[in-house]
Amino acid sequence: MEDRLIISLSKKEANKLAREIQGDEIKLNELIELIRKNVYPVSAKASWVLRTAADRKASIVQSRIPTLVELTQGIDFSGTRRDLLKSLLEILRQRCPLDDEDGSLILNLAFERLAALKAATAERYYSVEMICYFLDEYPELYGELETTFELHADKETENYQRHGRSLLAKHASHPND
Repeated sequence: MEDRLIISLSKKEANKLAREIQGDEIKLNELIELIRKNVYPVSAKASWVLRTAADRKASIVQSRIPTLVELTQGIDFSGTRRDLLKSLLEILRQRCPLDDEDGSLILNLAFERLAALKAATAERYYSVEMICYFLDEYPELYGELETTFELHADKETENYQRHGRSLLAKHASHPND
């Protein structure tokens, strides 16, 4: 698979690879190992294919939540982290069932990336969105989310500020504990 990622990868080719890994544990594991190498551009392209697969059907990466969290924390490239975060976000968007441990891993990672000084705008935005999925169950997180968001908002793009504040406003009915 690595040789297919080294060449210029189009959206069509990424979709084809994403379809190939669905239901094929060996290819999925191979893709994850290419991300783990942390070598640009192979890791970046592999994470793009993984995100594309998760966009189609998040349940294929659901059993890999601990691995995706670990990879996100150890990857050097912002674009790769962004794609891994997006894969985790898709698990939440598609309402895949989570056990408490997986939910905690995602939530902790989201707060970590939101507060990270060198996190890219997309990483912060996906993190805010991920945390919002947990506010119904943990409304006491709203105050922490709002504070952490505001700490960095003035350094981010207007689009990030607008979308982030929109997400916060949508959940503003939660009490600040």
